[in-house]
Amino acid sequence: MPPQDIKGFSEMDASARGHSSILFAPDAGLPVTFLFFLNGVLYGAWASRVPDFRHRFGLTHGELGGFLLLMGAGAVVSFPLAGITIGRVGAPRVGVTLAIFIGFFLVIIGASRNLLFSGLALTLFGASSGGMDVAMTPGWCC
Repeated sequence: MPPQDIKGFSEMDASARGHSSILFAPDAGLPVTFLFFLNGVLYGAWASRVPDFRHRFGLTHGELGGFLLLMGAGAVVSFPLAGITIGRVGAPRVGVTLAIFIGFFLVIIGASRNLLFSGLALTLFGASSGGMDVAMTPGWCC
């Protein structure tokens, strides 16, 4: 029996699939595909609301860019935190939990009438999406 690495994954599983030295979970294709689809739908829902967000708060293009940058900042901060959490509880649990958080923060962004609160929600939306991206990465996937 080949040596087991992280939660039942083995080098043999990876090499059998033609991927050397990368640990892959067997048969994770459908759940990961669904998470990618869900992430795209939720991000698309936000992208369609950006003009409304700008109008609601009377933001200039530069100010809007600053708020959109908050999403990226949240994502960058979440990458290592997601990796640590995935190592402890597994990618499926982290991916599904963060998908729920993305939906929650999307609703908060749409409902908020306070610019500061919206900025915080945008940061957490970006962090949730970034963490979900880490959970969907093939080396960690379900």
